[in-house]
Amino acid sequence: MTTEPTASEPAEQTALAAPMQAWLQHLQANRRYAGHTLDGYGRDLRRLAELAAYAKLPLERIANGHIRQFVARLHAQGLGPRSLARALAAWRERRAIGADRPRNWILPDAALRDIVLSVPRSMRQLGSLEELPEGICRRSGPEILALIDSLSLPAALPPLAQRRRPDPAELEAVKRLAQLTAQTGRELGIAPEVLATRREMERMVAGERNAAPLSGWRRAVIGERLLSAL
Repeated sequence: MTTEPTASEPAEQTALAAPMQAWLQHLQANRRYAGHTLDGYGRDLRRLAELAAYAKLPLERIANGHIRQFVARLHAQGLGPRSLARALAAWRERRAIGADRPRNWILPDAALRDIVLSVPRSMRQLGSLEELPEGICRRSGPEILALIDSLSLPAALPPLAQRRRPDPAELEAVKRLAQLTAQTGRELGIAPEVLATRREMERMVAGERNAAPLSGWRRAVIGERLLSAL
């Protein structure tokens, strides 16, 4: 008899498939994700692998309905909003890879955060979220609401840790970098998010020099230009 995976079972017991390992390596090498963030993704991916084993399906046949069940199970087991956000982010990444689009084209980070915090229950509430682009709301709104409904979530989850808001000078610098990134994207014919995300630009403005746009091919294409604009 197959035992349903639970949060109390150590997720590390399940070996990750090669594509999952490759994705985590990509996040570490190319996106410079922190170790604790990678550990969190690894735990959630192992639980996703356990879900596939429980459903007796190969991982590539896991569909949106299975993902919704997985996220609902995390909530039912009492895991916090960070685990829910990570699970949704993993789903978003899978969609982005399948569509060959930047993950922020599927659902921007800020919009995902707004959804987790506000738990909208209608298209009107969803459409009122400042960070959710109208096009994404129109295309994916019903699916997002169906996902929320399937989770039986409370009206609001406990708050996530708040990031320090940039001051006016920092916001102006981020705007300047965003304009430069958009211009470079137009010149190259690629989405600007592939070159640098807003969060990465915020980190650069805050003084970080290990952001992804400053390493690999992106340093030559956009990183040096962004540094010169600071």
